[in-house]
Formats: sequence, structure tokens, C-alpha cells
Amino acid sequence: MLALVTTPGEAESTEVADVPDARPDADQVLIRTLEVGVCGTDREISEGLFGAAPGSRRQLVLGHEFLGTVEQDGHGFSRGDLVSATVRRSCGKCRACAEGSPDACFTGDYSERGITGLDGYASELVVESPEHLVPVPASLGRLGVLAEPSAVCARGIRHARAIGERQPWDPGRA
Repeated sequence: MLALVTTPGEAESTEVADVPDARPDADQVLIRTLEVGVCGTDREISEGLFGAAPGSRRQLVLGHEFLGTVEQDGHGFSRGDLVSATVRRSCGKCRACAEGSPDACFTGDYSERGITGLDGYASELVVESPEHLVPVPASLGRLGVLAEPSAVCARGIRHARAIGERQPWDPGRA
């Protein structure tokens, strides 16, 4: 199958390449990729500025913003369901990760789909663990690809509000 791959640390190495077919384990869901967002993170990885391929491999499949459709029934999903997925995966060791907040990981030993240590979603088919899938309402259609960047914005707003509640601010006096 085809995928958008790059060699982390090597500028101008991004290409469309043939990679092994995605084959789900019994505890995974097979998904056909419909849309992949490309952002500044992907550009920086493609420029060789950061990123890490899985294990001992040289190449990383890009794409952490995605929308897909479930290919096979199972794990609470039905064929045709629209899904997106979380990007960051827990280190499994620190308090933040244990409490379900891998974005606040204390160790830095997390992995991220399409960024560091895990392939992304810019391939024809992907496999994913059901606990990382996010159902996307059919009414959103192709806009579902914006789930990840929208979540980043919402998180930023939540943090800004929390800071504002701790530190009163009067814009008229600034």
C-alpha cells in the first residue's frame, strides 16, 4: 500500500512509498484513511528538524491529523463509522499519564503517531487500538479531519481560562 514517509533527521527525504499492508491484531481496528491534515509539525519533520521512526526503522509514516472509516465490525465500531484518533500515547510511568493526561507527561517518554516512535495515518490503511479512536459524527463529514487541531485549540482555551481564574486580569488596566 502507499504511504507518505520521511526519514527523520534527513531534510527532503519525504516521499510516497510502498509500505507493508496494515494488518490488525485481534485487539485492533482496521481503518481506511479518508483525509490527512498536513501542518507545521509535518513540515518540520520533513525538513529533518525532529521526529523519530518506530523501533529500529529508518522511515516514519507521517500524518497525525486524520479521518478514516472503519473497515471491519468490531470493538464497538461498525464498518463505515467515521473515526479520528488521539496522537500522543502514555509513557505508562508518570503520574500525569497514569491519570489519563499524556499531554502533561513528566518523563518525555511518550510516543506520538506520525511524529515520534509510531507511524502516522498518511497511508491507505491503518490499524489502531480502539481505546485511541474517537468517533466522528457523520454530519461532520470530511471536516472530521480537524478533530485533532480542534482539540489542541480547546485545550489551549481551557488552560488560558484556568490561568485567568487563578490570576485576575483587568484588560482596562493593562
